[in-house]
Amino acid sequence: MAIAIVGSATGYSGSAANVSGSNAFTVTTTVLSGANFMVCMTAGLVDGFNAVSSLTFSGTTLTALRQDRAIVANYDPSSGIFYLVNPPVGTYGLVVNLGASAREGVAVTSLILSGVDTVTPMDVAGGVGRTQTSGTSLSNTITTVATNAWIIQSVSDKGSTAGITQDNGQTEIADAEVVGTNATISYAFSYLGPVATPGSQTLGVSSLNNVGSTMSLASIKPSATTISSMALMGIGT
Repeated sequence: MAIAIVGSATGYSGSAANVSGSNAFTVTTTVLSGANFMVCMTAGLVDGFNAVSSLTFSGTTLTALRQDRAIVANYDPSSGIFYLVNPPVGTYGLVVNLGASAREGVAVTSLILSGVDTVTPMDVAGGVGRTQTSGTSLSNTITTVATNAWIIQSVSDKGSTAGITQDNGQTEIADAEVVGTNATISYAFSYLGPVATPGSQTLGVSSLNNVGSTMSLASIKPSATTISSMALMGIGT
């Protein structure tokens, strides 16, 4: 079965808001019937490691696949990917619980999918990440295993941009910034898929600020097509 998008939602900690004194914010998210997977991309500025301590949806905690941080002066950009298998159908609040080190701004986009392998949803265990302290472009490579996998990409860039450019055919879901009291975080969330032929895939972005940026990647495995025993025997064909 092919992976398909059946919904998405984006939220952030608040424009012109320093989030260091806040504990959480909520993004209203709808899961339609037929969806079986939720993947969330995060971006933020931190003075420790994690911008997000956890995400919960309808009381269920999402699995944290990875968070990546570039160490720069005066607030570090951080990106991450979280997921939930078989999210409940309906409209609920996606609660973004901020890390103790979160500063200046945090953004989250949830992508609701159908057709994902719910037993082993991650095609590449742990995903991959890359960080840099300077440079106006950033790329990373992930090696897909399953046929028609989807690659999820979260990019966090310190500073204000006119828009982050996707360089390798990615479809962009969100591209914006959160303006804090002392610094600004720019973010871009995107995907590439289906990737018909398994193997090495390089995803890159450009138009970055040359201050510090991170990229987190995940490869999501589609569910296998079920063939009935009758079809295998040629009955009814």
